[in-house]
Amino acid sequence: WTKRWFICKGSFILYYGSKQPKPANIGRFDVHPKGVIPLGNTTVEEHEPSTPPPKGFSTFKVTHPDFGCGALVLAADSEESRRQWMDVISDCS
Repeated sequence: WTKRWFICKGSFILYYGSKQPKPANIGRFDVHPKGVIPLGNTTVEEHEPSTPPPKGFSTFKVTHPDFGCGALVLAADSEESRRQWMDVISDCS
């Protein structure tokens, strides 16, 4: 498991490295994301991976037919945070 910072913007999820992005100005970030994942037509669901996350974290996965056999597997630091992320990603898809 590698710690990443995520931001949903429109129908995309942007992810950053291990350091939290610092806001440069209100509503904008002064760092470039490591990657951008389109969320259109994705499915999000609870998931128990074969390698468990750190203690206290709850996992879920994001899938899309274009991902092939793969999925984006994420872990949130609480059940509540997982539910919120799942709701946001569902709304963005």
